[in-house]
Amino acid sequence: MMGSGKSTVGKKLAERLGYEFYDLDEQIEESTGRKIPEMFKEDGEEAFRFFESMALKNISMLDNLVLATGGGAPCFHESMKLMLRTGPTIYLKEDIGFLASRLVQSEGRPLIEGLSGDALKQKLTEILNERGSFYEKAKFSMDAMNIGSAEIEEMVKMIGKR
Repeated sequence: MMGSGKSTVGKKLAERLGYEFYDLDEQIEESTGRKIPEMFKEDGEEAFRFFESMALKNISMLDNLVLATGGGAPCFHESMKLMLRTGPTIYLKEDIGFLASRLVQSEGRPLIEGLSGDALKQKLTEILNERGSFYEKAKFSMDAMNIGSAEIEEMVKMIGKR
């Protein structure tokens, strides 16, 4: 889910594993030369999801990496199936109230642009309700609240790298 700390946790996990870290959104922006909000605005979400799925397919051919996807990536174009075939998946679960507090000042998130307070919480709840069944397919799930060194070590153990 957006705002759950995927990039922050992913970087720490990659460092601990000695792997490369990739952020799918950054890869999309780099390959298209466009910012994601611009893609949403000019081309629409459907076109963005196509670019996203193509970027995921390209990255899935690489080894020894940790990938942070955007919150919608697992939910379109059979991407969660690809992710499950490619390697261990981790769902970082987060409380809606906490997500809202992290995202209220966030920029560059087209699905919640201009929202705050109860409207933001309501929209995040709707998004999570739509996507939750995809997130729950992840091989592992962890409470994202206060992930520190011990939790990163637990992730390393869960995915089998020692």
